[in-house]
Amino acid sequence: MNDYLEGIADLGSLAETKTLIFKYKKYQLVHIDCSPNDMLRNPGDKEWYLVARGIPEKYGDIEYSNPSILISIINLAMKIDENNGLKDELAFSDEVSEWCHKYGHPFEELSLREDYYVGTDGNPRLIKEYTGQIEELPKSRCHGFRVREFKRRILVLYDHFQLWHGLTFDDFKKVIKFSHFNFDFNKDLDEQIIKLKGYLARRVYNQANARIGLQYNEKNDSYTIIPITRDLISVAYFQLAMLMTNKGLKGVKFCSMCNKLFEINHGGTKICDDCKPEYHKIKTQESRMKNGTKKEKELKH
Repeated sequence: MNDYLEGIADLGSLAETKTLIFKYKKYQLVHIDCSPNDMLRNPGDKEWYLVARGIPEKYGDIEYSNPSILISIINLAMKIDENNGLKDELAFSDEVSEWCHKYGHPFEELSLREDYYVGTDGNPRLIKEYTGQIEELPKSRCHGFRVREFKRRILVLYDHFQLWHGLTFDDFKKVIKFSHFNFDFNKDLDEQIIKLKGYLARRVYNQANARIGLQYNEKNDSYTIIPITRDLISVAYFQLAMLMTNKGLKGVKFCSMCNKLFEINHGGTKICDDCKPEYHKIKTQESRMKNGTKKEKELKH
């Protein structure tokens, strides 16, 4: 994967990610019968969905060089992981809804769109139970996703990110935790790490699911590579791939105060923007205490 993406970078510059994403003004938590086409479910099983309401607004193209999607997903997934949020189906549903309001519809549940329509009461109803005339079939299909599936997908991405982070910064404890790999300590660990890095590259490549477009810019007589992805989860994987190849992105770090992931401009940065006021406040207090102690010692002498 690394050689593949490096070859792309040699061809031209990456500008933005073309992704057909929509923003909705409201999401409603709805308990829906599982799709009749879901062979893994029993009749009568239900799941919680976040169903979009209102007319969507088109979401603009996403700049690949700004890893805001990846960072936001990792920080949300971290909260879910630390609080066992996947075990509780409704846990963090408000946070997921807020994320959608800010960044857009994350992905489309095809079974919901194909099997349900929006009833007159605003709730999803099975198309096969629609009693109207054929020429009056409902035009308003349901757009939404399972809360559990969203959390599952971002936690998988979170595992891949943390594994890359552990491999990159030689954090073997993190590698063991997030690789889900049984290391044989009686064999060469370096060879096992190499295999693990190859596995990670293949996993990220498959999950990114990006096609490559080429665009000519007449103003500066140049060509631009445009990654085309299917949804925001794929965008996050593509941004992770850019981090893994050190192409275009400046880098990310975990804040030493709040432990959230944030983008860095240079390697020496340790504090995210949200924590800077509190950090400077603490440093100012420490400096005053230090100067006060120094003055007391001088007075005593």
